[in-house]
Amino acid sequence: MQDDKKTNHKPRANIAILVAVLLTILFCTLPDFHPEQFVNQPYSTPLDIAFHSLYFFLITLFVRSFLPAKIKLIYLVLAVPVSAFLLESVQIWIPGRTFTLMDMASNVAGIIVALAVFHYYSMGCKQEKHLRK
Repeated sequence: MQDDKKTNHKPRANIAILVAVLLTILFCTLPDFHPEQFVNQPYSTPLDIAFHSLYFFLITLFVRSFLPAKIKLIYLVLAVPVSAFLLESVQIWIPGRTFTLMDMASNVAGIIVALAVFHYYSMGCKQEKHLRK
């Protein structure tokens, strides 16, 4: 019975990661897409930094939570920032979008904080399991 749960989880995890990646690609390639429009605010640098950081924080936590524990953290540490860089770079050719180092720094900041939070949380869970034994 336990094997069935593991088998059923993997396709759902793959689908969840695929959906997250596709949504990220969509958001990063929509012409003239600016999230501050959804909160009725004009463009501002602090708000832009907050949106970039928060989005990549959430997407990193989401993807990391679905990845098997045996996948080495280094792969995620390399894959997410490289993907963020590629998606930002593509925006050079999209109307109403720009590539800026500030956006990249915001993305990477969100990624680093998410990985630190996940690591801290994982270590706490391991210690809790160890104390229960």
